Amino acid sequence: MALADLALAVFAFSVAASWTPGPNTMMLAASGANFGFRRSLPHQFGILLGVGALLSLSLAGVGAAIEARPDLRLALQLAGAAWLLWLAWRIATAAPAWDRAEKGDQGRPLTLVEAAGFQFMNPKAWAVTLGAASTFIDPGLGAEATGATIVLVFVGTAAIGCGLWVLFGIGIGQLLHSRRRLRIFNMTMGALLAVSVLLILDLPLPW
Repeated sequence: MALADLALAVFAFSVAASWTPGPNTMMLAASGANFGFRRSLPHQFGILLGVGALLSLSLAGVGAAIEARPDLRLALQLAGAAWLLWLAWRIATAAPAWDRAEKGDQGRPLTLVEAAGFQFMNPKAWAVTLGAASTFIDPGLGAEATGATIVLVFVGTAAIGCGLWVLFGIGIGQLLHSRRRLRIFNMTMGALLAVSVLLILDLPLPW
């Protein structure tokens, strides 16, 4: 496989993996609706930084080693669940921009550090990066060239997806031009984010 073929395959994988709904995309949409594109940039960059680091570690074999430790994996799951529930509450109870302006409270989206750190407890990020590392690594092309291609293409494609979800949130925010509708949107996004905790903890569903 040539590097160009590898890049194309990783691009297709990244579109399917990073553009589809998950904890990151829901938070980005909510951030876009509540804070706009510019203020959501640190959140976007944090996701890309965290995913890039996680993918690099997975390519180096660290991810597989952690997955082989049930106790460490459970600790990450519990920490991720607690963080997600806190973020879900923060999104669900976020006041519309008009209310924040009246109270002099600007609120804030996730910072770069918060968004990057969350990736290490995000179950979808773990599954995606481990999948990419195990699927696309090609010793015949050289470990360094292959690894760099995977990381650059994956993160670059994810960057486009992050921007699209923020823009989607901005569009939704413009449509929901009333306090009540935006509150309902925030509560819905918070509820969906809380439901994803079930995926983190691998809890058996009752049906």
